[in-house]
Amino acid sequence: MEHELPTIALLSGSFQPRGSSRYTLRLAQHLRNQGIAPIIFCPNADILPAERRAGLDLREYPQLRSLVLGGIARNWLYRDLANLKPDLLHIQSRRVLKIGTWLANHLE
Repeated sequence: MEHELPTIALLSGSFQPRGSSRYTLRLAQHLRNQGIAPIIFCPNADILPAERRAGLDLREYPQLRSLVLGGIARNWLYRDLANLKPDLLHIQSRRVLKIGTWLANHLE
């Protein structure tokens, strides 16, 4: 039986051309180089050029930007993360701290 790679879910805010977005992308690349499967969850990634997205498991939840639809996105994220069973949930931005903490508590 083939051994699966450890998985880290990186919960990010909206991507920007600087700051924590660049950190998240560098972290994901280095994790892959170390044999860890990172998955980035974010509200948007349209600012990223195609070559920066290549090879990344990037999942967009645009509703995370909305106060009204944020609760729905939280439930979708919970369902998806519960199915993935990541080894670690890493919160990348203060903008997603509240939802990330909620997810971590509910996913144990």
